[in-house]
Amino acid sequence: MSEKYFRKVELRRGFELPELYLRMERDGVLHHGKDREDWLKNWHRGHWETRVRLVKPPALSCTSGERSVYWDPPAEVGQWDPPEYWKDRIFVSFASSSYGDYWCWDPDLADSHGLPVIFCPHDYMEAEIFAPNFEAFLFRSILESWIGITEHELEQFDGGKSDYKKFIKANVSTLEPYLNPQWVETLKKISERELTEHKYRLESLYSLLEQDEADALLKNFVPGRVGETFRPTKD
Repeated sequence: MSEKYFRKVELRRGFELPELYLRMERDGVLHHGKDREDWLKNWHRGHWETRVRLVKPPALSCTSGERSVYWDPPAEVGQWDPPEYWKDRIFVSFASSSYGDYWCWDPDLADSHGLPVIFCPHDYMEAEIFAPNFEAFLFRSILESWIGITEHELEQFDGGKSDYKKFIKANVSTLEPYLNPQWVETLKKISERELTEHKYRLESLYSLLEQDEADALLKNFVPGRVGETFRPTKD
């Protein structure tokens, strides 16, 4: 059924969806349930869901906040209607964040590195080339999700930090078949570290690495445009 929806998107938008994305969709690792409502229900189901998350969580389920990734069901891929000021772009959405922003492909920016993934805020006239292709999007997303982990995220697990570490490793396991082996080995090594606590204003944040280290890893491992921003050609 999902292939039918994806084919319609490709025909309507005039480009092919990344094969890696299609493979992950076929493998069922982009789903928490049958739709967004089911996703939210599953995510907060308590002890049963905690066990599921520690064994085989959906891809990038460890992301949170502004850069969280909520995968669109197949029927919703490409359905986001961008604001008028972005009408000169071909943004094809495939996921959203908890802040209501969108993860998209922009076929006009495709190059030798692949089809870039764009982070497009719903209320701000500036988008970011988050990664040069879908594989790099997966790598950067999981890597940066380990920089600022909140106490609220830890509290979702029965075992606190101990269970969250298992959750992190399970997320790496989910992505392992789809990523460059060198990237997987790097993620596995970082996931073995202890969570470091940082005081931020009135709360504590926990991390496995700092932003400077993440930036250096991306610069070393990911060729192409990462973090470039752009605005509409017409306001």
